[in-house]
Amino acid sequence: MRVLILLLLLVSSAQAKLDIQHWITPEGAKVFFAQTKGLPILDVQLNFDAAASRDGDQYGLASLTSALLGTATKYHNEEQIINAFESVGAQFSNSSLKDMSIVSLRTLTRPAILKKSLDTFTEVIANPSFEQDYLTREKRQTLRAIEAAKQSPANIASLAFDQAVFTDHPYAHAKIGTQETINKISLEDLKQHYQRFYVAKNLTIALVGDISKTQAKQIARQISHGLNVGQKAKTNPVVSPLEQPQTIHIEFPSKQTH
Repeated sequence: MRVLILLLLLVSSAQAKLDIQHWITPEGAKVFFAQTKGLPILDVQLNFDAAASRDGDQYGLASLTSALLGTATKYHNEEQIINAFESVGAQFSNSSLKDMSIVSLRTLTRPAILKKSLDTFTEVIANPSFEQDYLTREKRQTLRAIEAAKQSPANIASLAFDQAVFTDHPYAHAKIGTQETINKISLEDLKQHYQRFYVAKNLTIALVGDISKTQAKQIARQISHGLNVGQKAKTNPVVSPLEQPQTIHIEFPSKQTH
């Protein structure tokens, strides 16, 4: 259902009838495709079950792994990757939530442009090179974000809410981690997380745009074929319902201006 909702968001509201087609690649990736005619644009979204709920006790691991995708591959550095996308007007983005890590591409569908953007995109996903310099940079930014969150009543309330509702469930912790867990995460931890969860059987591909089903099948195969087949992640435990209402009061020192 989540994938279908994401597909609907990607498609123009002017689309009167949406025909969503579904199949599975030989490597085991699920694919959802919707053809939209008019603008020569293709949106590609990859949803890996590789997010914060897969951190274990290494809070922030999924977020750091996601953040380093696109910083370097086995063949190109960060500047070269950025230039490759920009040279054809393609937009690359990645993010990590509590239940899925997302990698996205928006590109024009002209053959030469489409080929270059997809080749770069596939390289970023299938051949990342996790390097210490980039991890150090990302850790520094994450630690600053953690400190900033401590000064935000909204963030404090959100974390308290998650901890109260989800208790010992994987959704209970903040996806960016804590100062202690971030400092302990190593480059090898990121590599192991990638190898375990960024695999074809743990992937859902959403394709929306001005391409044919034949093209969509070729693109989906190009993406999944570059990945290890792997195994689908085990389903997270069911969240236990709250037994009774709770009121949580958290003291927060602040100054009020008049």
